[in-house]
Amino acid sequence: VGKTLPLVVQKAESPLLVLFFSANCQYSAEFAPVFDEVALSLAKSGQLRFGVIEGGRNQVHGLEVEGFPVVFLFRRTPT
Repeated sequence: VGKTLPLVVQKAESPLLVLFFSANCQYSAEFAPVFDEVALSLAKSGQLRFGVIEGGRNQVHGLEVEGFPVVFLFRRTPT
């Protein structure tokens, strides 16, 4: 997952909002339904894509995740 995220971001036509969570985290469990509801409601517009990564098991090179849950917004960089 951590190796493919940069590729997904670069190929995405729209910004990508990603939730990093930990399966052992109470706050992650409480926040997940909120994120899902927002994702379902906003994904219909096609202006924003959504993703979820188990941050306790997957690391993204160059991204420092210090606590869970955390949400990052990724945008494709112009080439």
